Amino acid sequence: MSIRPIALLLIGLLTGSLLIQGQEGLPSREQDWIIETEILLPNATLYNDIAIRQNPVSSTSYDNGTVTYSVGGLMLGTRWKWQNPARGWGLSVGIRAKALYNKITGNMERNSDFYYLRYYTDDATGVTKFARINTINESMLLLALPLEANYTVLRTELFDAFISIGTEVGYFTMREVKISFRDNTMKPYESAVRKSIDHPVNNLYGAVYGTVGAAIGQSPRLIGEICLPGIYFSKKYFMLGTAQYFTSFRLSLQIPVFKSQPEK
Repeated sequence: MSIRPIALLLIGLLTGSLLIQGQEGLPSREQDWIIETEILLPNATLYNDIAIRQNPVSSTSYDNGTVTYSVGGLMLGTRWKWQNPARGWGLSVGIRAKALYNKITGNMERNSDFYYLRYYTDDATGVTKFARINTINESMLLLALPLEANYTVLRTELFDAFISIGTEVGYFTMREVKISFRDNTMKPYESAVRKSIDHPVNNLYGAVYGTVGAAIGQSPRLIGEICLPGIYFSKKYFMLGTAQYFTSFRLSLQIPVFKSQPEK
């Protein structure tokens, strides 16, 4: 999927919103400080070439003796927001720190929570080597800069409902892979196991997304949002799998800082 049309559309929408905010004669304008947190749920798929074999002692192929590939994360961030309540438009920029993980875990069965990973094979000699592993966990730290526009679609005495569209770019500042072996005797072979699961990753990050949400209260305001699947600019942000889409649940506190009254 080409990101150029999406980027151009976002730039147009966000620039238009900014121009609206700066027009003379608009009733009142506000500036708010937003503190936010978010649960991240990337829709990821484990790489097919990671050669995992089920635990041979399992008695069923359903849950016991299988593996689970899980992906998730948590975001903490802050944004500065300009908005025009009379027109319903708002524009915000900020910074976000995201802690992400993806891991392969063995499911418990008869106290055997490990799986077999093939880390070496030689077709000429017929030699194949497996490692017994409890978990493989990749953890990352991402710093991102968001640009977001929102529009209030409904105002009531109890809450305001809104929609938003945004984009963010960033960089993965830290990556760490930890392998928990079933047997400590496998420690000397850790580098070989790491090589067998290694995949190229993109440390430059980008995404576009839309949300629907509601704001409760007046000063400050409590905001809840659901991300309608966002799109990653690259599938290769994780070493153990690929992810193209994500969903999230965001909770924010919006604190009024400045409000200009209309000129008489």
